[in-house]
Amino acid sequence: MAAHGLSTVTSDQRGPNEPIDSKDVLAVVDFFDGLLDDEVDAAGLVRQVASFAGCSVGIRTATGAVISTGPSGVRGASQVPAGAVRSPLRRGGEVWLDRAGGPEPRDALLLRRLVVVAGLVLAAGADAQDRDSLLATVLSDRTGEVDRIPALRRLRLTGNSTLRAFAVSGSPAAVGAVVDQIRNVSPTVHATALSQVTAVLAEEPAVPGQWNIPVGVRMAYSVPWPAAQAPQAWQQARTGFRFALPSTHASGPYTDNEAVGVPGERVGGFAILAEGLRAEDIARVPDVQALDRIVLESGEEAIRVLEAVAATESLRRAASLVHLHHNSVAARLQAAERALGFSTSQPYGRFRLLLALALRRVRDSPPIE
Repeated sequence: MAAHGLSTVTSDQRGPNEPIDSKDVLAVVDFFDGLLDDEVDAAGLVRQVASFAGCSVGIRTATGAVISTGPSGVRGASQVPAGAVRSPLRRGGEVWLDRAGGPEPRDALLLRRLVVVAGLVLAAGADAQDRDSLLATVLSDRTGEVDRIPALRRLRLTGNSTLRAFAVSGSPAAVGAVVDQIRNVSPTVHATALSQVTAVLAEEPAVPGQWNIPVGVRMAYSVPWPAAQAPQAWQQARTGFRFALPSTHASGPYTDNEAVGVPGERVGGFAILAEGLRAEDIARVPDVQALDRIVLESGEEAIRVLEAVAATESLRRAASLVHLHHNSVAARLQAAERALGFSTSQPYGRFRLLLALALRRVRDSPPIE
């Protein structure tokens, strides 16, 4: 028995019209504030609120799309349940809570907070889709100037803004880490996922003093271009991407033979290989076929050694690039030369090796729409 002769009532025992304990209020507020800090999408919002509230939760958007989840994380009903407590969203649609045992005291607060956060999440999602569409318009070579310039303005750019285009592939978190490095130096950055590659458009300055590229990420970028020529910048980034290799260490700097973060100004005449040859054409080149046989016999490590050999005239320097003893590099090179059928120490031999390696990179690079 509590003070004044009143028994203590828990939140589970109170009816829907009973006052909410201050701890419950703070818990609900902190929970929804945390969701905003985490920048969840609509599906993540519904899933986390359902788990927190211990009941089914749903959102019906202004377009009629329904996103709902049960308390255990399973997909919820495709329509608003008959007994659910619901509330409209300001821009159309509604949210609801459906509890098997009937509403609890904090459900009204949960619903009010859900209305606010769902509205913000849906608006952010719509803005992101709009930005993606605008960026696709700006990058497309099928877009006329009459459409590109207004799209640039909506992206806070003008036709005379100087920018670079980047092509990046990897896990979402790894790509995000690269984009963050660009954001640290560029005043305006926009990114959108295209197939297996993320396109980034960034106003100059856009290249950090040193890259730190997560392991497995491929990246290339253009030289600076006027924003009105964004399609040319994007084409240059895509071409450079065909020569990029996955990062093998997450901290820079990177040597030329590692081909991590390929800058457009370094591609030069090699661009014709990526822009004019098909993968099936490259696969018929005998030197590329020889490299494939070397990989089958000795693994990708052999290619890493050959990349270092092609990048320098000294075996000792090549050995230092791949952190091997120069005698080990010499032995691997001799074995590779037997498979290739030519010596890299002969005139044009090293260039022939470099060309074969470049062709193989182009053939094996991920596709970009």
